[in-house]
Amino acid sequence: TQFVGAQLGELTFAEDDMLRFEATCDVDWSDLVEYYDENAYPTRPEAILGMGGKALVRYYGDSGDATLSAIDLNTGARTPVEAVSDVCAMTPYRDGTVLVETYNYNTPETAQLLAYDPAEDSAQLLCELEVENYYPLQGLAYDAATDTVYCAKAGEIRPVDMATGEVGEGVS
Repeated sequence: TQFVGAQLGELTFAEDDMLRFEATCDVDWSDLVEYYDENAYPTRPEAILGMGGKALVRYYGDSGDATLSAIDLNTGARTPVEAVSDVCAMTPYRDGTVLVETYNYNTPETAQLLAYDPAEDSAQLLCELEVENYYPLQGLAYDAATDTVYCAKAGEIRPVDMATGEVGEGVS
């Protein structure tokens, strides 16, 4: 078995209520495939975020680290993101940036929130977060109307103070 690529495309509902896929471009995935004997194991995307003509794709690399790549939605060209590593969560943020949470299990006490600029492939540290029991924040979301970052913690939606990294009380 040989696996060398993936396809990006558009999903639409046809008149007969059937879902139709129309391929728009191919993505070279050949360097993200591990081969054992006669079997191929492609790296599986864990999260995908579309922004500004690109798809940011998080996947686990062969060393077990969470890696991020940018895929051009018009050409399928895939470029590894160099500015951030150990990505565990991401969501759209201010001014075309992406709010990225990074966490390394080798330093389990803290995680970081960064503003990643896909156009410049640069990142700015916004705050550090205290991590309890190896569980970084989950379910990051940004509300542009109130300029508030939220996360899911202990079964509740909670605001994150971006100046201190403190997680607030649950909101109703």
